[in-house]
Amino acid sequence: MGEKKRLLKNTGLIAIGNFGAKMISFLLLPLYTSILTTAEYGTYDFIVAVSAFLLPVVSLALYEAMFRFIIDSGRESEEFNIIVSHAFYVILLGVVVLGAALFGINLITPISYWYYIWVYVAANCLYTFANNMLRGLGKMKEYAIISTGKNILQLLLNVLAIAVFRWGLHGLLLSLCVSEILAFLIVFILNRMWGRLSIKYLSRAKLKEMLVYSIPLIPNALCSQIIHLSDRLIIKGVMGASANGIYSISYKFPNIIETVYHYFYTAWSESASRVFAKGKEEATKYYQSLHDMIDNMIYSVILLMVAGMPVLFRVLVRGDYKQGFIYVPILMFAMYFDCMGKFYSGIFTALKKTRIMAVSTVVAAIVNVAINLLMIHRFGLYAAALSTLIADIVLFIIRMVYVGKDIKLSIDYKNVVLKIVAAIAVVVLYNYDDWIRIGVSIAIAAALALFLNKNVIKSVVDKLLKKRQGA
Repeated sequence: MGEKKRLLKNTGLIAIGNFGAKMISFLLLPLYTSILTTAEYGTYDFIVAVSAFLLPVVSLALYEAMFRFIIDSGRESEEFNIIVSHAFYVILLGVVVLGAALFGINLITPISYWYYIWVYVAANCLYTFANNMLRGLGKMKEYAIISTGKNILQLLLNVLAIAVFRWGLHGLLLSLCVSEILAFLIVFILNRMWGRLSIKYLSRAKLKEMLVYSIPLIPNALCSQIIHLSDRLIIKGVMGASANGIYSISYKFPNIIETVYHYFYTAWSESASRVFAKGKEEATKYYQSLHDMIDNMIYSVILLMVAGMPVLFRVLVRGDYKQGFIYVPILMFAMYFDCMGKFYSGIFTALKKTRIMAVSTVVAAIVNVAINLLMIHRFGLYAAALSTLIADIVLFIIRMVYVGKDIKLSIDYKNVVLKIVAAIAVVVLYNYDDWIRIGVSIAIAAALALFLNKNVIKSVVDKLLKKRQGA
């Protein structure tokens, strides 16, 4: 199987395995709101958010190092046992330290449900460990099955705990912990991990090697959350909840791109590493072809969404939220730079150079917060949107420059100029009510999409015709 076909297949499997997690929050929302009090739901949301924040800190992000190092080690080698043992035992130690810290803090200053925070972080660490091990081994079918099964089990346990047994918040949190622990145990048993994990494999040299890779990913993960949350926090603090609601609606449309692209990125980080193991020259050719294709496809989709936003917004958004229409193009173009920045992250993963990922994310987070604080009083929500765009551009440029020091990726500047001209035209024509301008804008975006992706379209059409002729 060619690497591109493998990448496409894995992207689909990852989407299947993770899409359920995105849907569960929507499927269970009526259940949550009809049975749980607002205080209970707020506590649940807080625990989940805190746990997500603590995950890379408690585990030292060693699950990421494990994933990358397994790709080089192979399944049956002793090196595999050494890698997973270091990740597993360090994560266990981190969980124990977190439990002791939460217990001690609770004695001084009571923390509501601290034990659930601890158990859920532990369950999340083990589940993430299992998933990253499967990714490193290239077992994407197993990854998809385990993830889907965990999501279905979580759904069923939530319904039983909340609707049948009426355990309220305790039942909801218990369901989260049980589903993730069971998913980990299934992976543990199927891969006979009891024979692969041993303290005898631990060494200071290997731990240092893995930590050099994983430690920079901690601020990278934390600052990524800061970039996404700082806008909301500052808007709410300065302009109030109503303005934050309008901005949140504007961000819903870029979030569609982010959600779908995340599935590709998860598969891409594995694919980039596997190809790099075959040699730098072959990897560079592969990265170049993927870079051009992904760049053109993402830009085309984003420009088409911006051009068609008057239609999408009119169908999906009602009432006072219409004010958010004017901020969408800025946030959509910001998402383009965010996606391409993540593309370069996949290459850094292959190169085992995670430090620049952390540095670029920290710089972008500082830029985002600084522009927000300096400009939001004067320019309102425009400042929030522009701060996101500028921060993502900074992130993109830093990563592009540093990738170029190891992997030379060429850029078609004629296409860049064409993209800029088309974007300017679509933004100038951007209007909620003028259907002539809307129609012309969509036509420009569609024409550019056809031009940029003509090779991909031709390849798909040719394959479909061959299949039809063969039938």
